[in-house]
Amino acid sequence: MTKVIKTTKKKKVKVVLPEVQEYIIQSNTVTNAINDFTLYQERVLTAIIYRLQEPITLDQNGKNYKQLSLFDNNSIILNIPLKEISLPRQYDKVKRSIRAMATSEVSFSYFDEKGRPMEYTSGLFSATMPTKGNGGGYITVKFEPIVANLLVSIQKDAKGNPIHYTKFMYQIAQSVRSAYTSKLYKLISSWKKKGGFYITRDKLYKFLGIKEGEYESNSDFMRRIIKPAHEELYEQSDCWFNMKAKDFVKREKDSPRGKVLGYNFKVITPELGEIEDKKIEQIINVLRDHFKCNDDDIQEIKFIFDEDTFIYEQVMGKVLELAEKIENDKSIAHKNRYVVSSLLNEFGK
Repeated sequence: MTKVIKTTKKKKVKVVLPEVQEYIIQSNTVTNAINDFTLYQERVLTAIIYRLQEPITLDQNGKNYKQLSLFDNNSIILNIPLKEISLPRQYDKVKRSIRAMATSEVSFSYFDEKGRPMEYTSGLFSATMPTKGNGGGYITVKFEPIVANLLVSIQKDAKGNPIHYTKFMYQIAQSVRSAYTSKLYKLISSWKKKGGFYITRDKLYKFLGIKEGEYESNSDFMRRIIKPAHEELYEQSDCWFNMKAKDFVKREKDSPRGKVLGYNFKVITPELGEIEDKKIEQIINVLRDHFKCNDDDIQEIKFIFDEDTFIYEQVMGKVLELAEKIENDKSIAHKNRYVVSSLLNEFGK
């Protein structure tokens, strides 16, 4: 995979990223699903999610994805190129992984149409694949509508806005060399906006599919699971975590020899200079085009774009909220001043 070097805006840290960068979205129902998938199985699942981006995007925006031709039949069928899963010489391992994947139990937690917490447990799909692989064939997977709905549906808040979803880079997820790294990458990606999270030892082991009796020593767990994942992602991804932080491992009574209770993941998201500039430019263009903000208006709220405090999702979210309010309230005469005043009240100075 071809890589490029980007530089962060603030500390000028060099970050190595894939040349092709495609972000995909999946529900946290999928991100947090309990399974013990191998690396190849993780790649198959990620490739499935990649090919479901159209219905996922429609659902995220409150549209009816079931009108797509993909959902015309009782079963949903997808074709996945073998080259996205492995090299030709690894095909026998891929076949074994897919056979196991078709019969392994996978559990999804979700909410039904009445908001009740539910759990679905089953094999994920049935599969058809070539007897021999030369790198040019396809795996055909077929799954039931209820599974498709769980893979596609994004939870919404009371206002119909999408919540509890994960956005991550497809090329990174498919290039890591360990199933544990793949799972951890998606997990930390789901926490990028909040900047970190605490997870208990038992919950993390269960999430990673670590069986009882494995990695009972924290030093083994750190050496075999956490450190390799850290090294694969650190400054080679759109986000990573800091395993070297003093409080990364939470112990009983904060004692160095105390029982391990859990782990504090601080999620580090490098803000690449050119990407941040484009985001700021996008917001300013919206302010000028839709609210007729002039140079003086932009100068007045310039502090919002300070590199130490600017969070794109928060600012753009507020701008979109204001756009909807102005659209529904015709009494607002001076749109530019109303927006500037609202942004000053929201982000303060």
